Amino acid sequence: MNSTAMFLTAGITAVVLLGLLSFLKFRKPAWFTPVAKGVAIAGGLAFSWAWFRATTAIENTKAFTINSPFGNDALTTAVTLLVIWVGVVICILSAMYPFSKRRDAANIIRYIGTPFALIQYLWLQNLGIALIGPETPEGPDNGRVIALAFYVGAVIALVGFVWLDDLRLKMAGKETKRMFLFFLGGLSISFPAYLVQAFSSVIPFLQKASSMTAGYILDLRLDHRIVLYIGVAFAVLTYLLLRKEEQDDIHFALIFICLATLTTFSIDYTLDTYLNSSFWPLSIPLHLCNTVMYLIPLCLIFRLKRLYYFTFFINVIGAFFAMTMPNYSETGELLDPSMFVFWVNHFMAFFMPLLVMALNEFERPKLKQFWYAMTAFAGYYLLVLFMNAWLTNYGSCDFFFINSDFITDKAGELGKHIRDFTFTVPLKDGKSLIFYPVYQSAFFVSYIAFTFGMWFLYEQGFSLLDLYLDMANRKEKIKCDRLALLCELDGRPEEEPLDMENTDTLILSHVTKRYGTSSVYAVKDANLEVKGGQIFGFLGPNGAGKSTIIKSIVGIQPISEGTISVCGFDAMRQPVAAKRQLGFVPDHYELYENLTGREYINYMADLYRVSKEDRDARITEMVNLFEMKGSFDNPMKTYSHGMKQKIAIMAALVHDPKVWILDEPLTGLDPDSIYQVKECMKRHAARGNIVFFSSHIIDVVERLCDHIAIIRKGHILVRRTMAEIEASGMPLEEFYMKTIRGELPADEEGIPMDATPVGKIVEVKAE
Repeated sequence: MNSTAMFLTAGITAVVLLGLLSFLKFRKPAWFTPVAKGVAIAGGLAFSWAWFRATTAIENTKAFTINSPFGNDALTTAVTLLVIWVGVVICILSAMYPFSKRRDAANIIRYIGTPFALIQYLWLQNLGIALIGPETPEGPDNGRVIALAFYVGAVIALVGFVWLDDLRLKMAGKETKRMFLFFLGGLSISFPAYLVQAFSSVIPFLQKASSMTAGYILDLRLDHRIVLYIGVAFAVLTYLLLRKEEQDDIHFALIFICLATLTTFSIDYTLDTYLNSSFWPLSIPLHLCNTVMYLIPLCLIFRLKRLYYFTFFINVIGAFFAMTMPNYSETGELLDPSMFVFWVNHFMAFFMPLLVMALNEFERPKLKQFWYAMTAFAGYYLLVLFMNAWLTNYGSCDFFFINSDFITDKAGELGKHIRDFTFTVPLKDGKSLIFYPVYQSAFFVSYIAFTFGMWFLYEQGFSLLDLYLDMANRKEKIKCDRLALLCELDGRPEEEPLDMENTDTLILSHVTKRYGTSSVYAVKDANLEVKGGQIFGFLGPNGAGKSTIIKSIVGIQPISEGTISVCGFDAMRQPVAAKRQLGFVPDHYELYENLTGREYINYMADLYRVSKEDRDARITEMVNLFEMKGSFDNPMKTYSHGMKQKIAIMAALVHDPKVWILDEPLTGLDPDSIYQVKECMKRHAARGNIVFFSSHIIDVVERLCDHIAIIRKGHILVRRTMAEIEASGMPLEEFYMKTIRGELPADEEGIPMDATPVGKIVEVKAE
């Protein structure tokens, strides 16, 4: 095909396809995108046939003029290489866009792809020379040139499709920056393997590398480690660039990376690699690291979970061994395209499945997925065992390195004789199947063991990543909450309560808590309002959600939804100020038992910045109340359980909190200590403060509290004053049991008549 025919083919293709898309856009809009998808597929196939049907004339070019199809014309060679390079990016983006219309891709195609598509068309003749050489013979290569011309025309049509799909001409400044950032990223991913040796004459570093052999990148020497560090840097940088993007954008970017690197990989694995082999099965890329170049894009495009988990468990560990123990020749040229392809292939095989997981394209695997992958691996292993044994009759064959001494040589003395044990199955015509049962069995078992060990390391890494992301999200949330708080305070100091009308009230509004991703709620839509001066009893069976609500109030754990206000301070957005209003006695407390009681209470007073005068007065009062004069200055490790409980109470009250919260405070105390604690609770409430406590001792709650609430399975069912319960004629114990069992008469909504419907705010007013 001559140059005129090439230009006509590309031009007619562009005009016909663009005209068709324009007609569909305005007359048959339902067909507009589906037809564009067909054009994209056809263009992609034409691109692949042109560039990967066989080797290209330009891929052996060195220093612009050596082996160049353009002879000594270095400028034409350089420009052609750049057009090919950018062409890979624009081709892949324009082919992907009809399937996933991402804004960044559209911007690149419209503002960079438009002028480039025209340049590519004008440079079409030189692209043909780069493809098959200065002559254009008839035959198979003529088909490649036709495919090239069609692909160039299809790209012009797809660029037009993007303009027709969105006719906006302007971009925001941020969009412009993102466009160039992602375009440069796309160029770095799409780097053709032969570009390195072609540019070796103009880049000093590459000039030096051109005289080096592949042996420099072996045996984990410094140069070998630097290459590995480059792979790690690529993975980390890709993750950081994508982690805050929308999931659809992440999905699009990952597919682009897979397809771009597949084009680089395909330079060494053209169709002719198989068709022109003396025996084509010998050329099938059954090595695991080869297969992953095809499997990962398939997994992403078609959401093939089980196939992905196979690559995650099996390919990653294989690529790790391949990168640390490369199998290329020490005497090969360092800048040879096959070297570049080797490292691109194994970087993708190792890092891409991990990146896909880290960016949440697939769920973290469970043990079930691990065994599925191992089962699939066993099938693959049996296949390559047979293929190796059979194909060895026709030539050298060593899929997965289980038919040679490559691995055993790395094992030293341990693997020296393991291949001496063989098992031969004779076939017809003098052929045979030779197996190495000891070595191949040991290889299989070891590989599974290594895979399991690597999975453990992955999980540790992902756990650290989750921790980092959680910290980053919390930091961002704190920043946003503070800005929102400042707006709501409207110029008032941050130290002031957000809600000035409820400075003596504890309010829970629609509080919901669930742990992790569990579908079970520990607390669901809980609402309470407790006023100053009240002793409020919180009742419920074990696991009902009492401790969960208490821990949420005091700030030990965050809530999933809702708000908590402590004396006007928002517990989430004003956590320090809210905690200054609280005193907390947990059900299981820990004391610094090497300190004396006095030292510990003074330490707590220091934390709350209590003045010496106030703390001395309060300590004296509480020491007298709890009758601890004789032991207060002794180390706490000598105290009984009851004495330690009293110290925990004193620590909670030393700063005179407006809200005193106790979780099962009377458990394990003797009658005398129980009496003292109850007296302390009465005194604290009498001064206008809130006493909020949970307990299973219903008799104590009945005699001590003036208000109660009952919770079951995370739902607050009822709240009452004790006067209301007494007026009903039921003792508190009977009322509690009937409420928990659902034996009270139900109202129209199916909720006990004496229970507060879940989701409605519960108001408890002081008498």
